[in-house]
Amino acid sequence: MLYMCPFQKLSNFLSFGNKQDKNWINEASEETATIESFNGTELVSQMKLIGLTVEDLKMIKKLQPLIEEHIDEIITGFYQSVLDIPKLKQMIAKYSSIDRLRATLKQHLLQMFCGTIDEEYIRTRLKIAEAHHRIGLESKWYLGAFQKLQNSFSNVISKKFHNQEEAQIINNIIAKLLNFEQQLVLDAYEKKHMLALEQQYERVKEEVKMKMSKVNNELIQLSEQTDSFVQTLITSSTQFNDSFQQTVGNSKNTKEMATEGQTMLEQLVSHMKLIHDKTKQMETAISQLNQASDQINRVIDIVEGIAKQTKMLSFNAAIEASRAGEYGRSFAVVAKEVQKLSEDSRLTVSQITDLVSQSATFTSQVVASIQDVQVLMSQGKQESVKTQEVFDQIVQSMEHNMREIDKVNMEIHSLVNAIDEIGSSTRQLAISAETIKQVTYNM
Repeated sequence: MLYMCPFQKLSNFLSFGNKQDKNWINEASEETATIESFNGTELVSQMKLIGLTVEDLKMIKKLQPLIEEHIDEIITGFYQSVLDIPKLKQMIAKYSSIDRLRATLKQHLLQMFCGTIDEEYIRTRLKIAEAHHRIGLESKWYLGAFQKLQNSFSNVISKKFHNQEEAQIINNIIAKLLNFEQQLVLDAYEKKHMLALEQQYERVKEEVKMKMSKVNNELIQLSEQTDSFVQTLITSSTQFNDSFQQTVGNSKNTKEMATEGQTMLEQLVSHMKLIHDKTKQMETAISQLNQASDQINRVIDIVEGIAKQTKMLSFNAAIEASRAGEYGRSFAVVAKEVQKLSEDSRLTVSQITDLVSQSATFTSQVVASIQDVQVLMSQGKQESVKTQEVFDQIVQSMEHNMREIDKVNMEIHSLVNAIDEIGSSTRQLAISAETIKQVTYNM
């Protein structure tokens, strides 16, 4: 497709216009315009993309007097719109002043229509981008402001050129120039913004890295302390578990001993009952012995009476023998023997009486002792019953305690297992902390 320069297009349109417009076009084609060579950069591609050429810049330069003629009204309208935005008004009041900005914008717009794009032109736009970034002007306000300028330029062109199609072509050329400037400023602004973001990212990354390193060191130290504590806890819990197992064993032995003691106590109660029964039998036998002693005493009384009568008979016989003389001598001998026998019987009866008396005394003592034994046995039986009840309670309590001990034993096993798991988790935490340390170091 054959490219047609804007002057040719305008010439075709103005062939139907007045002579004054034709002279303006011819004069524009004779203007001097320059686009510096930007080999090796994207600027060439950017201008090529929007079709911005040296012929366009000639037209732009030719428009400079017209723009300068209307510059004050363009700038006034521009700042009226800008000052209607509270945020932009505050920003102007904070960083500059309206008068200063009006002078700067006037110089900037006139330079825009100078017909030259060189290094100085580029640097000026880059400075604008830097200023926008420094004061924090957002891209949306910059784009909106440029649209306001484009509208102002379009109004000026519409008043100057009555042919709408030729005015459209000139406005398109101005739009190219404005677009190229926006590309320069926004690209530089974006690079500044990205650089600031990267710098902020690096600062945040270093700060995070330092904090993570600090936290990680504290985490490693804490995990080491925790691991040491857990190891001590594991050792203590193991020792406690061993001691508790020994206590469990002792409790079982105690229960067995209590059960054995209960059995022995039952046997003792049985033996004491048997002894109590035997003492009852002894009491009965002694009672019978007392009765026999009473009968012996009665017999002794009879024998003693007989001995006394025999003695009296022997005395009478001796008297009669002495009366008989020689004839009564043998009878006297018999009487003497009977008297001796009577005396011996009396002595024997006396001895038996003494023995029976002593036997009665001993029997009374034995009876008293047996009664004391019976009282003690009765008390011992009662105490044995109470002791057996206590032993029964002890055995029941020991059985209850053994059930509770079994529960505690299970809980202790669970606790020891839990502590072991905590130890494993703590060691894993230390490994994770070391991993985080390496990751932080490699950030």
